[in-house]
Amino acid sequence: PDSPPTVEHRVAPVVVVGASTMKDHQQAWLTQRNEKVEEMRRLCTRAEEKHLTGQPDLKPTRGTTDLLLAGRYVPPDKAWKDEAANYARVRQQSGDPAPFRPQINRRSQNLERRGDIGTRLYMDAKSRSHQAEKENTANRPSTPPPAALRAAQ
Repeated sequence: PDSPPTVEHRVAPVVVVGASTMKDHQQAWLTQRNEKVEEMRRLCTRAEEKHLTGQPDLKPTRGTTDLLLAGRYVPPDKAWKDEAANYARVRQQSGDPAPFRPQINRRSQNLERRGDIGTRLYMDAKSRSHQAEKENTANRPSTPPPAALRAAQ
């Protein structure tokens, strides 16, 4: 089975004068985009001008502020050493502050603090259970001992 040889036919592109191509489409799109961008810029400029016409002129205010602060205001980057010296002086005059002691309730101020917290809590729980046991035995009606019960029968 010999197959007949295939023949390739190449066709040259045909350019029709006046027909639309991708380049024409791209150029039209770019022109339209640039027109929209310019229109938006004009609208923004108009809006800013409209907004700025109602704003007060701050130049006289700045001048007044400068006059009021002249000789008294020192920027922080230049006055930090003076501020640090002032804080140190105030701390030395007031002395060491009292140690912090939280005031949770009145009873906590009178309790003695012995041992670590775990031991204290365990001892508190143990003493509470012992106290409750005493109260329960005191409130219970007395029963005769078992020997007396046997003799009564």
